Amino acid sequence: MPNNPVRQWARSTYLLMELQQLRGDLDDLLAHLERVQEGALAEGEPVYSNAAMRSWIAHLYDHLNSAWNGRRLDASAGLSLTRRQFKRLSRFPTDLDDMMPFSHDARRRY
Repeated sequence: MPNNPVRQWARSTYLLMELQQLRGDLDDLLAHLERVQEGALAEGEPVYSNAAMRSWIAHLYDHLNSAWNGRRLDASAGLSLTRRQFKRLSRFPTDLDDMMPFSHDARRRY
């Protein structure tokens, strides 16, 4: 499929950078929750509060939103973003409305 936009997005170092950061942060959160579940927290390691969990989830969404909204950028563009541009990239994407609510059945079509 020569016109498939995913080929272009795969060349976006910004998209890949944001998704790699998302993966790392999600791995950290999952590891913490697994340690809580197993009762294996390190000495002095607290269980995250509700506020901390909300902050983690918001941070994960920030990476995901930035990845999607910046899918046509290179990572070097991220170094020169203004605060306003960065906030715009972090917003929930407006071009996904037709996919909401997203279901597992809808995902099979792609």
